[in-house]
Amino acid sequence: MTAEKEKERELPIIPPTWWALIKRLDPINTSIFVIPHLITFAGCWITSWEWKTFIFFCVYLYVTSTAFVAGYHRLWSHRAFVPTKPLEYTLAFFASAAFMRTMVWWARDHRAHHRYIDSELDPCMPKHNFFWRHFGWFTVRQSYVAPVDLSDLFSNPVVQWQLKWIWPMSIFSSFLLPMLVAGLGWGDWWGGLFYAGFLRVNIMHHGTLFANSLAHWVGDQHFDDRTSPKDFFFTNIVTFGEGYHNYHHQFPMDYRVGIEWWQFDPAKWFVFACYCVGLVTQINRAPENEIKKAELSMELKKLRTVQDRIKWATDPEDLPVVDWEKFQEESMNRPLVLIAGFIHDVSSFMDQHPGGRDMLAGNIGKDVTTSFFGGIYNHSNAAHNILSMLRVGVLRGGVQHVDAIIPPGQELRIVQTKEMKKANVALT
Repeated sequence: MTAEKEKERELPIIPPTWWALIKRLDPINTSIFVIPHLITFAGCWITSWEWKTFIFFCVYLYVTSTAFVAGYHRLWSHRAFVPTKPLEYTLAFFASAAFMRTMVWWARDHRAHHRYIDSELDPCMPKHNFFWRHFGWFTVRQSYVAPVDLSDLFSNPVVQWQLKWIWPMSIFSSFLLPMLVAGLGWGDWWGGLFYAGFLRVNIMHHGTLFANSLAHWVGDQHFDDRTSPKDFFFTNIVTFGEGYHNYHHQFPMDYRVGIEWWQFDPAKWFVFACYCVGLVTQINRAPENEIKKAELSMELKKLRTVQDRIKWATDPEDLPVVDWEKFQEESMNRPLVLIAGFIHDVSSFMDQHPGGRDMLAGNIGKDVTTSFFGGIYNHSNAAHNILSMLRVGVLRGGVQHVDAIIPPGQELRIVQTKEMKKANVALT
C-alpha cells in the first residue's frame, strides 16, 4: 500500500443500519481479523500441543508483543523514546508479526484516538457499545478520518521501509518464521504454524483491541476523570502492559504506562534496558511533580465527594447573635452553655457526656470555656467536633477562642476555587 493511501482515507458517511455497516466492512482489516480465527480453530482440531512448541509460543508471544507495544505504540505513535536505527529496524520487523498492518495506519488512528478522545472523531469512540469499541472500529471503514500530523513518520526511512515490505514482512514474521523454527528445530511444522503463528496473532489482536474497549470501560481513574480511560490490573495483563490507561492518556509521551517498577509493563522494561546499554539514546518521562499533582487532584476530588456527604457545623455567620440577658433567659428553658463565645444546646448530649449528666447540668447558663480547654479536662478532637454541632448562637461581645472557631474536623476541609472566589466577594 502506498504512502498516499495510508495517509488519507475519506469515505461517505455510513448510514446507521446494520446492513449498511456490513456493506462498509473493510475487506483488508476484516480479513486480518477473521481469517486467523478460522484457521486457529481448524488447526486446534488437527494439531496437538508439544511442550517445545508451547515454550516457543510463549517466548515468541512475549518478543513480538513487546516489539509491537514498544514500536507501534510507544515509539511511532507517541515518540516516547529515541532508538538507534538497528533497534528501530528490529522493532519494525518483530512488530509486524502482530499482523496489524503498517505502523503508519496504526499510528494515524491511535493519534486520532488521543486527539479526539470520546468524541465522534475518535475512531474507537468508547461511548459506543463494547463490541464496536473492541473490533467494530477496526473492521468497519470509518466515515471520516480526522486529521492528525504524520509528518515525522513519513520522513522516517524505517517507516518507508516497512510501508514498502509490509505484507511480505508480516506474513513471514507472523506465520512462516514460527513454522520454520518449530519445524526445523523439533519437527513440529504444523504446531509452529497454528500455535506460534495464528493463535499468537489472535492473542495479540485481542490484547491490542482490549486497550480500546476494556481499558475505557472498567477500572479506576487515578489521574483524571474527564475522559473514559481507566486503570485496571486485569486489563494490564491482557493488553501486555497497556492497562494503566488513565495514566497513559494523561502522559502519552512517557515511555512507561505502568510507572511503578513492579507494575507489569514489558515494553517499559525493554526500553529501559536498551537505554542502559546504549540502544536507546533518549527516554521521555513525565515530570514526577506533575504526576503527583494529577494524583492529588483526583484524591482531593474523591475526598470532596466524601466531604459533601458529611454534616458539618453551622457557619458562625449564619448563627443568631444574642446578648447575655437573652442567653440567661433561654437557659431557664433549655440546657445552654457558653464555650468560646458560642452558645451550645447540650440537651441531646446530656446523657452521653463521658463525665456524667450532672457535670453538664451544673454548668447550665454559664461560661465554661476555661474548663473545656483544659481547666478541668483537655477535650479531644472528637469532643470539639461534637460540640461544634451543638452550636445555636453567638454571644454578642463574646470573644471566640481562636482554636474553637474552626473545629478540628474542618481544619483541612477541601474548598474549590469558585467557593473561595465567592467568599472573597462576600468579604469585600
